[in-house]
This record gives sequence, structure tokens and C-alpha cells, in this order.
Amino acid sequence: MRIKYKNEKCKYPNLALEILLHNAGHPDTYASHANVTSELLAAVMEGTEDLTIDEMLKIKGLYSLFGGSLRASFGYLISPVLSFYDMQKPKHCHKVMFLYSQLEKAKQSPFYKESRLYKTLTLEEIKQSGFITYAEINTIKKYIWEVELS
Repeated sequence: MRIKYKNEKCKYPNLALEILLHNAGHPDTYASHANVTSELLAAVMEGTEDLTIDEMLKIKGLYSLFGGSLRASFGYLISPVLSFYDMQKPKHCHKVMFLYSQLEKAKQSPFYKESRLYKTLTLEEIKQSGFITYAEINTIKKYIWEVELS
């Protein structure tokens, strides 16, 4: 099931979706790491407040805690355009299919828990919609990383 995030006022749709999917932790973790209040971060997601460059860099640094399994460049986080893989493009389709093959391997682990993937789209849902966002990709990568660490 896809989490829908559509707010025309939000300056950072990629960051907002990363936060909604809890990719680098609970929203409070993002706020704490950036040294801002949870209320300010919520206002940023609503498009009524902004973050400084220093605060955004601190959020980007949060991703380094995941051993390289999560990727979030500064440009990606501050982009005003939602980033996604287009399943009509062979290169994008190949990358998504490879990631899902890694997910299938992770499902064989005794540490696999279906409930942890409640925010993850099935391959069929991705094919039907024709795209998957980078934030949704990061959700899968994080889960695979967690299973491999267990």
C-alpha cells in the first residue's frame, strides 16, 4: 500500500516522504538530529516553515548511520521535485527488479518479519502504478540491511 503525500506547498517532497516512511527513524529523530522542534519539522512538511542549510545537512548526516544502505544526497533531500524510478525505463526497471530479488532473499532469513514491511509496495503494485519513489526504495533497502545485520 502506497503512502500518499501530496502537498503543493511543501518545498521538500522527498524529505517529507522519507520522514513519513520513517526511513531514518521516527519524525522526532529527524527533528532531534537537525536540532529543531517536532512542530517546526511538521510545519516544514506542510510548507509553512523552512529549514536552514545547516539543519538539512544534519538530517542528511542521519543517513550515514545506516552503513551505506540508505542513500540520501543533499540535492535529493532539498529537491522540489519528487524523485522516482520510472518502470517504463529499462535501467530503472532492472534496478527495481534486482532490489526485489534481494528482498526475496531477505524473506528467507529467520529474522524476517512481514509486519516490518507494511509500508512496502508489492512488485505488482509498482508495475501497475508505473513508478516507485526513491523514498520507497530506501524503505526496502533499510529493511534488507536490518535483516542482514540480525
